[in-house]
Amino acid sequence: MQQFIRRTTSFTTRSLILLSTWVISSGLLVLGCSQVTSSGIHFQVAPGYSGAFALVLDPTNGVDVVKQNGTYTYAIPSNGVLRVRTFDPFAQPHKESAAYANGGTIPTETSMNSPLSPTVVACRDTGMHEHKGASREWVRTIVYVIGTEADKLQAEAKRSWRSLKL
Repeated sequence: MQQFIRRTTSFTTRSLILLSTWVISSGLLVLGCSQVTSSGIHFQVAPGYSGAFALVLDPTNGVDVVKQNGTYTYAIPSNGVLRVRTFDPFAQPHKESAAYANGGTIPTETSMNSPLSPTVVACRDTGMHEHKGASREWVRTIVYVIGTEADKLQAEAKRSWRSLKL
């Protein structure tokens, strides 16, 4: 009987230690993740710009976009194409914002606390795309549309960004 009690006590003690370790580890994980600060990604476009714009991955000739005050600012030229050296900022947790160069703000899907109305003109993400370029090399782009949800869906269906001079 004493041997049974020792085994049971030993099992109970080990279980409590394992449970305590799990609770403490989980708590530290939650606290650590909640301290992660996300970067900001800001798009600046020409006043009145609408339609698709593309960020083209070009490690050789693209611009370096530098993080300033926690935000990467992408100044989109009037032709709608910005060649960048890396897409790394997009691979991290981030919030997006957009504005016209004259200061007018453009709603984004991540700047609103609730879903955007489909009729609101906003900066809408169509995702990352790859296609063969003029020289038959693969071109990787991240494409956004400044417009309504219908404009975004139409741009996606027609792949309208391919008409941009990538």
